Amino acid sequence: MGQTLIVSTESFSPYKTIAAALEVAVDGDTIDITGQFQEPVTIAKNIRVRGQATIFKQPIRVQANVRFENIHFHSTVTVEQGTPYFANCTFEPTAANALDIFAPTTFLQCQIRGGDYGIFTKAQTIIQSTTIHGATIGLYSQHAAVTVEHSTILDCKKLGISTIDGEL
Repeated sequence: MGQTLIVSTESFSPYKTIAAALEVAVDGDTIDITGQFQEPVTIAKNIRVRGQATIFKQPIRVQANVRFENIHFHSTVTVEQGTPYFANCTFEPTAANALDIFAPTTFLQCQIRGGDYGIFTKAQTIIQSTTIHGATIGLYSQHAAVTVEHSTILDCKKLGISTIDGEL
């Protein structure tokens, strides 16, 4: 277990941006974030990101084994590498897709609302106790194995699930 870095827009916080904490974080660290942030973020370290925070309008790129807990995303999250894990997160993109998945990813007890695709995946994806709601296409899988357990996909404008050469 590493150190815990505190990120907040409040004056008491040693880090005012997620990027500032990422600069000093090392594998195994935890970044606790509180507040609202509008910054593009690329995470290429094996860390944990948790808190009560909202990330607005800027792209989030994941390139490592990151565990996200209780984060509210108002932007597209792109998983490029690693095996990230999202627990109790909410995704409400302001445009495009909520999630673009190109590496194995797990979702547990998440809420995914809106977007052209709630989840667009080209990699193994595990979706457990998660709700996908109001996307044009809830789950789009292309050449990927997807496991969906105890989850709900509802009120999608075109399709709930679409797969091309994948396993569901």
